[in-house]
Amino acid sequence: LAKHVAVASFFEVPLPRPLPQMPGFSLSVSELSFIRDAFGQFEDEVTQCILPEDVGKCLQTLGLNLSCAELKNIKVMMPKTGVDIDVFVPLYLEWREMAHHADDREALVHAFAAFDIDGTGLITRDEVKEIMTMYGEALLPAELDDLL
Repeated sequence: LAKHVAVASFFEVPLPRPLPQMPGFSLSVSELSFIRDAFGQFEDEVTQCILPEDVGKCLQTLGLNLSCAELKNIKVMMPKTGVDIDVFVPLYLEWREMAHHADDREALVHAFAAFDIDGTGLITRDEVKEIMTMYGEALLPAELDDLL
């Protein structure tokens, strides 16, 4: 009987650790699995961590567009022993949120730059009023005043 147990345990594949539950974040099982799969591409099987130099690569695998400076900063911020999935998931969520806001801001700045006629980086109230009345849905004067 002991031989059978030893042979059976030899063929057993260790089950992956359960995915962490992140308080304050609402992630679906598929989102957590997606993060776990990307993490697994860089994870050391013994330590169950990814090395500091791989954290940025893993974030890029998850779709974040990080600059060289950001990648360097991430590497410096990470503990030399690496990070496990419990540390990585909140880190990814924080970077994803920052990237989302940066994209929104860049798009808004780019859109308004088209109306910055004199190139000062500023748009006057009258210019905004003109833009808002000439393009898109017409606003009532009260709506325009509330907006501005």
